[in-house]
Amino acid sequence: MADELDPYVDRAEIDRFNRMGDVLRSERPTPRTGLLDSVLAGPEAEVPADLRGRVALSLVAGLVLLGLALLGASGSGPLGG
Repeated sequence: MADELDPYVDRAEIDRFNRMGDVLRSERPTPRTGLLDSVLAGPEAEVPADLRGRVALSLVAGLVLLGLALLGASGSGPLGG
């Protein structure tokens, strides 16, 4: 793994680098079963049933937080004093 380091780095460092590379290769996570099929199916394959509700809820929550931040910045909100 450390072939390019040979002229620039000492041998002990190269050995440590190679051992770390071996550990990383052995602990490499494997993709879940059916990953390729779901990628080929496209983005519409696993859409949650309540996606519109989740998006709307996130939008409303973001707007509420933005409103609170604006009130606080102006000094008239619950935290603005």
